[in-house]
Order: sequence, then structure tokens, then C-alpha cells
Amino acid sequence: VGCCAAAIIATYFPPGKASRPRSWAMVTALRDFAVSEKRDSDLEAQWPVVSSWTASVGSICEPHSKLLRCGSRVGGSKNAGVKAGIERFEPEKLTMSLWVKICAYFGYFLMVALGVLREFVARMCALLCRDNLTRGYVTRERWSSGWADFYKQHMYKFIADCFNRPIASAPDATFDVIVRSRPAGLLAPLHDFKCTEEVQTCLNLASHHYLGFGIEDEFCVPEARAEALKVGFFSGGPRTEGGTLQIHRDLEMEVAKFLSKGDALVLGTGFATNSTILPALFDAQAGGPGILVLSDALNHRSIVEGVRLSGATVRAFAHNSMSALESELKRAVKDGQPGGTPWRKVFIVVEGIYSMDGDFCRLREVVTLKNRYKAYLYLDEANSIGAVGTTGRGVTELLGVPTSEIEVMMGSFSKSFGGIGGYVAASCEVIDTLRKHAPGSIFASAMSPPLAAHALSALRVLAGAQGGSLGVNKMKSLRDNANFFRTQLIKEGFKVLGDVDSPVILVLLHHPWKMASFSRECFNRGIAVAIVGYPVVPVLYERVRFCISALHTRPQLEQAIKQIAEIGRTVGVLYEKALPATVMSARAAHGAEYAAWLREAPLETATAAPFAEEAQAWRPEPIAPMAVQAHAAISKAALEASKTARSGEQLDLRLFDPLSYMERPAAATQLAIEETIRVFGFGSCSARGFYGSTRSHLDLEAKISEFLGTESTIAYPAGVVTASSVLPALVQPGDLVILDTEAHLGLRTGLRLCKAQVAWVSLENLESVENSLAKGPAQPKRGGRRQRTFLVAEALVQRTGRLAPLRELIRLKEKYGALLILDESLSFGVLGATGRGLHEKDGIEASRIDAVIGSLEHAVAGVGGFCAGPKSLVDHQRLAGSGYCFTCS
Repeated sequence: VGCCAAAIIATYFPPGKASRPRSWAMVTALRDFAVSEKRDSDLEAQWPVVSSWTASVGSICEPHSKLLRCGSRVGGSKNAGVKAGIERFEPEKLTMSLWVKICAYFGYFLMVALGVLREFVARMCALLCRDNLTRGYVTRERWSSGWADFYKQHMYKFIADCFNRPIASAPDATFDVIVRSRPAGLLAPLHDFKCTEEVQTCLNLASHHYLGFGIEDEFCVPEARAEALKVGFFSGGPRTEGGTLQIHRDLEMEVAKFLSKGDALVLGTGFATNSTILPALFDAQAGGPGILVLSDALNHRSIVEGVRLSGATVRAFAHNSMSALESELKRAVKDGQPGGTPWRKVFIVVEGIYSMDGDFCRLREVVTLKNRYKAYLYLDEANSIGAVGTTGRGVTELLGVPTSEIEVMMGSFSKSFGGIGGYVAASCEVIDTLRKHAPGSIFASAMSPPLAAHALSALRVLAGAQGGSLGVNKMKSLRDNANFFRTQLIKEGFKVLGDVDSPVILVLLHHPWKMASFSRECFNRGIAVAIVGYPVVPVLYERVRFCISALHTRPQLEQAIKQIAEIGRTVGVLYEKALPATVMSARAAHGAEYAAWLREAPLETATAAPFAEEAQAWRPEPIAPMAVQAHAAISKAALEASKTARSGEQLDLRLFDPLSYMERPAAATQLAIEETIRVFGFGSCSARGFYGSTRSHLDLEAKISEFLGTESTIAYPAGVVTASSVLPALVQPGDLVILDTEAHLGLRTGLRLCKAQVAWVSLENLESVENSLAKGPAQPKRGGRRQRTFLVAEALVQRTGRLAPLRELIRLKEKYGALLILDESLSFGVLGATGRGLHEKDGIEASRIDAVIGSLEHAVAGVGGFCAGPKSLVDHQRLAGSGYCFTCS
């Protein structure tokens, strides 16, 4: 309020000759602080005026003085050179002016008020008019409660037109976006979107398609198409059970060579690479005791899930803060575990490029610290491999760090490479351990053969083995385009995040309505962008993300900048337009200094780094998890199977191909492959919520719903992430889950990510099942929400081959009001007269089952999984299913 008053006074009542200069300087400073964004240097320059004025007024103004101090950024360059630049380049805390904050809160207030009004009108219409729309809304099944449900129904759905926009072409420099419509008015969020026949051609600034390998080209897509027509999309099983093909081994050797590592392991998705590799690396077999993981606070969801599943102790350190990381390392080696026992080993987990901030990790300093304190480093290069560096080798190449200094390197084929999949590269010893124990190796289907062929060709282009200088030229175009776009955004007055050379560029919008308006205006002008709001980023820090590609031409980017600047002025997000030229110059100089520091900071290698005093006596265990002797024979066989390509010359009863779709693909399937690659290219390079949905995805979901007789279906990109995404999305803290003791790993993984009460019973023992149902959750209500009971069953049990007693389970779940989740992964396409699964075999309608989980990788011999059921259940997963929200489709 004070800033608003100061702005009004300074604007409409200019100072007279008798005005006190010091008082007027205070008013002017407050006005400038209120209407534009000020960083540390600006606020500190004004602070002497502010503080002297408040001192003369007395203690009445002290609270306001403290308020303004708290709004400044922390860190900065006050202690240049201290501890080799650690304090000097500590990350700045994102801030905004008080006026911008007031406007943002007012925007949220309006959205909440409008939501309350909409809720009231909907309930009155349902009570008095009894129309189907409002009655359906009021009586809907709620999968979240309280504020979360209100946010979803009245705030997210209010701007839902900005998300999940489907595309009708390949993610080229431009693509066609399908126009959707829904009725307007107060009750608009209660309606569903309908796809029209109209498309809007947009400049693609939303996809992570950095190098353009995903569209029709001379090298990659032809190789992938040939492999798809030759062997189809399914490998036949996990790597350790016959799923290993020669193309997998060729790709792994190419990755290891590309990164100068001993060996590599490739997996079906980038998300699953982290979520299934980290538990094995952090010794989940032993429950992860004695292992400490220091994880950057902004690490990706897949890392968070992988660490949680390992059972290791995790401590998050402030994003890119080397002082915070060193403090945690000191604490770890000095104090050890609670009780004083030393940690067995300590891991540091960071990303090359952080996708929601666009900045690089401070890799040289991280490596120096981990060597001083005898820790191990896990580097996630999902966004940086193939995106930075002269030859696309990622942040190690860009920042001048030998890959030998990084124990484990992870990367994705879903972004720069334009496909789907991931890899982990390390020493031969570490990779052999992961082959034997990682869930992604021993339980998940092997990487799809055409996807492996596609990634292999892209790697060879980057390495120069194919296409001559094509790979280097792509990298140069990407770097030039990204730096040009970032520079122009800064010149226009946008508040830009991210580092020089990063192809991921973020602009802060600081307002929920402005975020939606910005996206809509861009779309109307033919520009596709990705907006990001709560809960992915904190409230008030809404932003728009631009992903730059080597496919973009300079005229396209120039025209886009012109349009985006006009939109910024219209929407009101040019927060730094009024900053003085001196401030902009100082900031540019500081940015250049920081960019140089990232590349030139002192690097202490493992052989040269002196150990910190606190770490002198500590002896960590080797990085490779200890082998379990009781499983030695099984592990040896698994290792051999994952490294030996099957010949195909003899009967192999390890493979799961009941309909022979893998052995003899249907003609219609091959025609569909040809047509889909022709229209959509090879990779979406985006999650479903950010222009990763195509007509093929929508058609697939509609066809599964029609086939099973359910209201709706959601398709997931990989079978391994399906069950582990569905359960955490549906099961809330305090719910009761009744699960079979023989449940497969996917279901167990999903439950470990829930904070639920679990009852382990044999589903064949119906008396035990009924006793658990009769007891119900320990707390019938929690936070005003009625706790649910879930009965989770496999139709065809992987471990035993037995069929679930489905009729009896449905009778019991209906008797006690429980919800039944039926996993038909192995029975879909196998049981029943037309392959609909166990429920068809037993003559039960799918509508009596609350959720049907299925796989598209077994009988169907494809890629992915699905969950079918009531529309409310499926729609909730589009916001809460991690495998849908955070994985490229």
C-alpha cells in the first residue's frame, strides 16, 4: 500500500521548490522500486537514501525498512575472490518488486473469488435446474481434496487451454497445432475441450527438439524406419531375459566411446533411466542404509523418485550453491550418520541444464568439492547432451571437465536426439552391477529397436562418423540461435533466466493471469510456447519457457522476437524495460564474468585434489554396490544375457510374444508405422502437456476406451512407468492399499512412492482379503477427507502365472465400497475371446473395475502402457501421473 501511495504521489504531485530533497528522494525511490524490477545493485544504490529517511522518521517506519531489505537478492559479488569464487558467484535469489507482488497476489485473489462464485453457481444450478453438466460436476468422484481440488477445478481448468495442445505434424521448426474449443462463460472450466478440424501453424518454441534429428532426414529416420519394418517396435522382453539385440550393444558401445567411458547401458525412456537406475546404484537391495545422497534442490522429478525408491538418506542443497554443497559435505564426513557411524559413501546428484531455470550446473566446482571430500558424482545430462559443447558432448565438453572425473553420467535420447530412451555411462564395473540389479535392466522391456537405431545414427552424426561436418554445424546453429534469442529478449526488457549457450530460455511472468494471456496471445500469433506455473514452480514465479532449435532460421527468430515483445508490452511483463543502461551494462558484464568462471574455475582432479581436513580419515566404500552372494549365480546369468545379443536362430522361450506380432508384424502395423513416421517424424521431444500429444495419441486412447468399454484412457510412454505413475496419482496419504504378496515390481514401486497404509495378503486367500477390507483405513477421515481403500490385483501374476479370482474380488470390493485397480499387463491381448483380458474371460464388464492398467509392450508388441477407467480418474492422472507429466511421449 505504501509503494502504491508513493507511486501516485510521485506521479501526480511533482515536487515544488520547497520540497525536502531527502524526503522526495525516498518517495521517488519507492515509486521506482514499485513499478520496475530492481536487482541487488539497484536496491543497494538506493538504500542509503531509504535508510536515512526512515531514520529521521523514527521507529514507525522500521517495519517497512525491514520489508524492503528482505526483498533484495541474497549473495552477490561482495566478497570477490573468497574461496576461489564460491561466494562471489553464489546464485541470486529470485525476487520481484513489491508492486509486482501485490499485482500477482491480486490476480490469485481474483481467480479464487471467481472460483468461489463458479462453485456456488454450479451447486445452485445442480440443485435447482438439475442440468447434466452441473450435476455431473457436483457428484464427481474427487481424487484430491481441499485446496488441491479447488486449484484443479477453478484455477488450472480456467487456463487449461494453454496445456495439452495436440499437434498434427512433426515437431519441426514450425508445426500444426490442432485448435480446440469449449463453451465460454462462467462455467467454461466445467466443459471438456473438443478438437476441431482447424489447425494453427505455429513457430515451434516449445519442443526440446534441439538438433532436428526427429524429423525426416538423410540419416536417422531412414535407419529407424528400416529397423521398425524389419523387427517392429518390441524387443521381446527385458535385457536379462532375451530382450538384448545387437542394435542395443552397438548403441551402448557408441555411447561409451562418445563419452570416453568404460561401458554404457541403454533403457527405454529417460525418466525410467533415473527412476530405475538410481535405486540400484544407491544399493536398494540392502535398503540403502549408510548411503547419503546430496541432491540439488531443483533436480528433476525422475531423480527425486529414483532416490526415494533407493531408501538412501537424501539431503537437498540450495540450487547451484557451492557453499551449501560444501557445508553438507563437511557435515557428512565430520558427523557421519545419526549416532556417529560414518557414511558408507556419499553421492552428489546434479543436472547439466536445469529445465525450469535454463542454467548450467557449476560442474568444475562440483567436481573439485567431490574430490576434496571423497564423494561420487552422478550427472544427469538429459537436457545438455547433444545440446551444448562443440560436438554435442554436453556440459563436460562445454565447461572443460574430463568425463573421467564423473563417476556416472546419465542422458536422454528424447530431446536432442529426437527419439525416446536414455542411457547411463560409467566404468565397466559399475555398468555390470547395474545390468545385474537395476530394475530398468531386469524388469523393464528393453529399448525399442528402431529407437535404438535412431539414437545410434544421431550419435554417429554428432561424432562425425556420418554426415561429415553436419553434426558440428548443427551445434553451431543451435548455439548461435540460442544466444541471439536470449540477447534480444533481454534487450526488449524481459526478465530472463538461464545461462549463455543454453538452448533452454526462461522468462519470468510473475502472474497467473498474465501467464495464460501470454500463452494465448502467442498461440493466436502463431507461436507455440510452454508456460509453467504452480505447483511445478513456486507461486508468484510463473514463467514461460522457450526451447531453441538448430532448425530455426534467423528470420523466424527475428519475427518471433518482434511478436513476443509486442505481447510482452500488451500483457505487461517487460519488468526490466525501465532499467538504466548502466545497470544493464553492469549486469551483462557480470553475466560474462560468470560464464567465464563456469568454464575456467579452478578444477582439482581426483589425482591432484588435496583432501579436506574433515575427510582425511574417512574411507568410503567403492562406488559399485556390493554383490549379494546368495544371488551370485542368477546375477551372473543376468549379466551375460544383458551383454549377449540373441541370435534368433533357435526357439527362445524367454520371449513374450503370444500373438506373434513381434515375429510376424501385421501388414496393417507396418503401414501405420510408415504413415506415422511420414506425418509425425520419429520423436515428439515433449511431454504430453507441452505439445507432446499427437493425433496418434488421441486416436490410441479413444480406441482403447472403445475396445475395453471404459469412459476414458490415458496412454503412458513406457510400460515400466505406468503402474508406478498410476498408484501415486490415485492413492493419497492415509489410504489403505490391499496388495498381493506376489505383486510385481511396478506395483511395489508405485506403493513405495505413496504414503499409504499397505496390507500384504495373498489374494487367493479371500478370507484374509475380506478381513483387511472390513478393517479399512486406520483413520477413516483425514483432513476432512474420507480415506479410501484400494484393492490392487494382477490379472495374470508375473511371478506365479496364476489368474486372480476376479469375480470374488469384485464381489468383495462392492460389498465394502473399495476401489479395484486391475493390472492386465500380461493378460491384455491374451485372455478372453477377443483379447480384452481377464475381465472378458470371466464375463465381467470393465465398468465394474475402477481402473484397468495395461501394457502395449507384450501381446501388442509396441511401446508404452495405459490406464483406462472413469473419466475423472483418467483426467486426474493428466495432472498427477509423473510418467505422463514429466516424460516425453
